[in-house]
Amino acid sequence: MIEKTIKTIENGVAQFEELYEKHHFMEDKDAYAAWCAQTYYYTLHTCRLLEMAGNNVENPKLKETFLAHVEEEKGHEYLAKKDYREMTENKKVEDFPEFPETHHFWSYIESETDKNPLAIFGYAIALENLAAKSAKAPLEALVKLNWPIAFIKEHYEVDQEHTEIIIELAKTLTDSEREYVNGIVETVFENYFSICHACISYSSSQKAVA
Repeated sequence: MIEKTIKTIENGVAQFEELYEKHHFMEDKDAYAAWCAQTYYYTLHTCRLLEMAGNNVENPKLKETFLAHVEEEKGHEYLAKKDYREMTENKKVEDFPEFPETHHFWSYIESETDKNPLAIFGYAIALENLAAKSAKAPLEALVKLNWPIAFIKEHYEVDQEHTEIIIELAKTLTDSEREYVNGIVETVFENYFSICHACISYSSSQKAVA
């Protein structure tokens, strides 16, 4: 069954790489600024959701991991906020709207985590694998453009190790638990790609009125 989890991850990573290859949206100033803002909005909720899951999950290893991860994730929203500010000549990220796609992204996980704390595990699997396995090309492009990279650099580097740990943890789940987590991973990928498309659409709208 762990093979299915790995395949789900591989499919999601491949879809992101295809999306990025087609649009190179992080190399577009408006789209990247929008991405930084939306990243800020959903990471605002990460620690709260991890704590919710950690307090409710029965698996002692997952409980320990979720609650330890709260400390690791603290303040990461400020990395995205910093990147947005530098991209927009000191504009406040709070003045940029949270897209409906972004609100749905984190509120879906909040709703699922309230019902089953393993939902946050699927959320982490999807996002940490995207960061570790798909961020290299955008990161290299951003460095060449001399644009801010605090958030993406931090997660690209840190999540290399996290992805290995998370697969080992996934192996400890029962088949039914892993099947549930796989479904969450697939949905998180889909919802994340919706945010990316919203950033691309925002950039197009800005160019249309320029």
